[in-house]
Amino acid sequence: MMLDAYACANHGWLSHITTHEAGHAAAAILLDFEFRDVTIRPAHETVVAWAGGASSVIAGGVTMLTDRPAEWVQPRQADALVFLLAGSTAENALLDHHLDKSFKGDIEMYLRGIERPDGLEREEARLLISAGRRDTEVLLAANMDAVTRVRDLMVSRVPKDSSGHFIDFEQPISLTYDEVRLAVLNAESADLHDVPSAKPSDTAG
Repeated sequence: MMLDAYACANHGWLSHITTHEAGHAAAAILLDFEFRDVTIRPAHETVVAWAGGASSVIAGGVTMLTDRPAEWVQPRQADALVFLLAGSTAENALLDHHLDKSFKGDIEMYLRGIERPDGLEREEARLLISAGRRDTEVLLAANMDAVTRVRDLMVSRVPKDSSGHFIDFEQPISLTYDEVRLAVLNAESADLHDVPSAKPSDTAG
């Protein structure tokens, strides 16, 4: 695919972005953070962002019920950090490394959420991320099957050519909150109407 050579020649862009977003989405369900959907954006949008020199790139993401991170980070700062570290932690677990730009974007989101957009002191940041990473590794280690189910569901939505190879897509690929929740709970046969939905929101994440 378009970004494979730039993102990771070994695993490819698609493997990283789907694993990363599956980690976030599964962690959100496990930690009881409500959201609207999880989305992967078309590769060409990421290419444009990289070409423009963006230090962090939003190639996908979990759309929360509000576009103000402080509303869901401040009340549960430790859990919010685990949720935000779950993307790169899933990549580390399943692909042996994570993509730095995605990780940086997650940390920037956390800093906005705790209203420290200019960053933390180096040692403060190191201790915070180290503790958060340990907690995230524990959560995902116990639920890696759930992460892979969400990832595989997301991958199943990616178009293929006549030879069965993945091809670049023009429209975002998304899973709803309900779809992610069913995948995390491994409840393929459950009726979506039996699963409580995330509360509606007037804001976009």
